[in-house]
Amino acid sequence: MIPRGKVSTYVAIARVVNCGSSRAVGQALRRCPFGPEIPCHRVISASLRLGGFGGESEGPDVLKKRRMLEREGVTFDEVGNVSKACLFLEFD
Repeated sequence: MIPRGKVSTYVAIARVVNCGSSRAVGQALRRCPFGPEIPCHRVISASLRLGGFGGESEGPDVLKKRRMLEREGVTFDEVGNVSKACLFLEFD
């Protein structure tokens, strides 16, 4: 349900689905066989860094995640974090 050009965090998704663990959300998304039709790449870490992708936290798979998000309209700041304006379903 996260629209193109927006992202949410593992923590926010865990709250929405009433799961006590953002790591469990990450593991479930990692195992999702339907990406990118199911846009798992639109979920990032609470620090606004891209977090993992395909079980990796850096490297070519994370760059692939960034390129996918950029094609959808997600913007990044000068240090590579997702712009706060792109957050969807975020909680304080």
